[in-house]
Amino acid sequence: MDKETKTETNDLHQMVQNWKKSWLGFYSTDGVNEWIYEEFVEEISVHIIPYIGRLYDTNYLTETDCGVFCERLFGEITDMRRLLRLPDTPEGTLEGSQ
Repeated sequence: MDKETKTETNDLHQMVQNWKKSWLGFYSTDGVNEWIYEEFVEEISVHIIPYIGRLYDTNYLTETDCGVFCERLFGEITDMRRLLRLPDTPEGTLEGSQ
């Protein structure tokens, strides 16, 4: 991956972390928080995953690069579930709720 693409994927990862922080601001200790998780995952599904796919389709990312980036995304998703104190989802699913 070239330097510019590496910078771009790092920026995308930072964006996901910012979204996570923002969505955690809606956490309720006495309410249902599943919707927060679902909104967070939807943002990733709608905005990040297709963009990474386009980077791959245009040969800016290799299959390995995509795998590494997706592992980082899944780490953020898993961390969000943990922070929201939600039960674990089945392995290998993006949302677990579909």
